[in-house]
Amino acid sequence: TLEDLQPLYQAVAHGCQAGLQQEACDKVYRDRIQRGQEAYSTKKLGAFGSDLGAVACFFETPWSRVSPALTEADQAWLLNEAAFRLRALGRLTEALEPMRAGIEGAVKLEDWKNAAIYSSNLSELELTLGEVAGAVGDAEQSVTYADRSGDAGMRMIMRTIHADALHQAGRRAEAAARFREAEQMQAESQPGYPLLYSLRGFQYCDLLLTDAERAAWQMSQRSEVRGQRSEWVKACRAVEQRAAQTLKWAEQNKLSLLTIALDHLTLGRAALYAAILEPRSRRRQSAPTCSAAEGDQRGLTSAATEIDRAVDGLRRAGTTHHLPRGLLTRAWLR
Repeated sequence: TLEDLQPLYQAVAHGCQAGLQQEACDKVYRDRIQRGQEAYSTKKLGAFGSDLGAVACFFETPWSRVSPALTEADQAWLLNEAAFRLRALGRLTEALEPMRAGIEGAVKLEDWKNAAIYSSNLSELELTLGEVAGAVGDAEQSVTYADRSGDAGMRMIMRTIHADALHQAGRRAEAAARFREAEQMQAESQPGYPLLYSLRGFQYCDLLLTDAERAAWQMSQRSEVRGQRSEWVKACRAVEQRAAQTLKWAEQNKLSLLTIALDHLTLGRAALYAAILEPRSRRRQSAPTCSAAEGDQRGLTSAATEIDRAVDGLRRAGTTHHLPRGLLTRAWLR
């Protein structure tokens, strides 16, 4: 629990005060608090605030100068760690400087894997700030760095980051092609998990729901809707099947709080749009004993359940920058 980690957070602070920054970084913060690549404290506990407090101990000047007692690689890593946590806490503009400095450090060391990760984080931050053109450019750069690294997982993930930035820039055909490319790479590297999952799966579903979302919004505003509503409903059902599968994987493998919350949000969004769009005659055909109004309510109740789970999960995950996704969807449903 977070309470159990407090002595380790205190150990980081005392270690840095004692001039043992490298040991505190390697043996306490990375190995025991983060549990290496598991990122335990943030992904499983959502402890971004406590983590930022620990990371701050390694800085001489927040958030620009890390202690020179640490290796250059660790200095670049801690700059990104600080930026990642600042973003999650909603301190978006503060996150820009350390994030860019972390990229520069990784590129200087020709650490292409981490350069790719840091560039993708910057792209996502820029999207949150509305700097869409910059986000597209940095996402494309992250793909270049990932390809240089030769790491198969990074090459796949960075393509989804680029795809999402392209989607937000309105370049949907290019975005769809990138997502399909990434999903093919995912299926080849993990045959048991052939669908994009976690944040990258959510982003792909966001693209797949675009037309249905627009049409549902137009209907809710009593605007004229042109097109085949049945096709949009079919798209919503397909996305529901995707999200149900990835949620099952996330729960089985005990993935991050954010991953599970985003799967619930996708399920809620798809159910909401389908409830708005589905022709009433079709509802009566599929459930003869159910009136159109009851069919509407049943779909909205299902959506509400999933969206409430999503919002609760996003709060537990501690990811402030993702929380508006759930709040805006719930506001629409209400």
